[in-house]
Amino acid sequence: MALSQVGEYVKDMNELDHIVNFTMSFFKDEHPKVRFATMHCVGQFAEDSKPDFQIRYTDKLMPNLIEMTKDNTPRVVSHALGALTNFLDGCEKGSVSNYIPQVLEPCINYLNNSISLVKEGALSTIATLAEATQKDFIPYWEQTSELLFNILKDSSDKIYKQIRGQAIESLVLIGESVGKEEFSKGAHQIIEKLVEIQ
Repeated sequence: MALSQVGEYVKDMNELDHIVNFTMSFFKDEHPKVRFATMHCVGQFAEDSKPDFQIRYTDKLMPNLIEMTKDNTPRVVSHALGALTNFLDGCEKGSVSNYIPQVLEPCINYLNNSISLVKEGALSTIATLAEATQKDFIPYWEQTSELLFNILKDSSDKIYKQIRGQAIESLVLIGESVGKEEFSKGAHQIIEKLVEIQ
């Protein structure tokens, strides 16, 4: 957790190499609190040093972050999704398009079968992935929009207010990323549901 604070003061990315390698050695630590702290560290570096951090470490970190989203502790999974979201947020447009299927697989699984904390993380990750990949996300728009629409439709109780709000935000961000033509294919149904929610 202390190491996560040094990123904003590092101007030369070469100085981060040792810290990143050291941090990655804890990705598979047996204690979930250590794995949680590791995800916090990577997420903070990704936020503080973007886009240089992403340019330098995409190939090194993306596969490992994706793997961490499959952890067996929900709080670690949630934080891994947060770190992945921060990382994707600093990526150059199109630079992570080849990772779309690998990122979507666990996220879609969590939207179908997980607790709210993890679902919320998955929603943010999907939206940020769409923003980072733009038109390359089009082949996945129909599947993801249907999932998000089902969340709006099925999560009507007051306790699901947070996740419903995130689903709306994600739909907007993904729709903007794939473009007007693609968004318009499902827009009528989505708008009707938004009016109903309002």
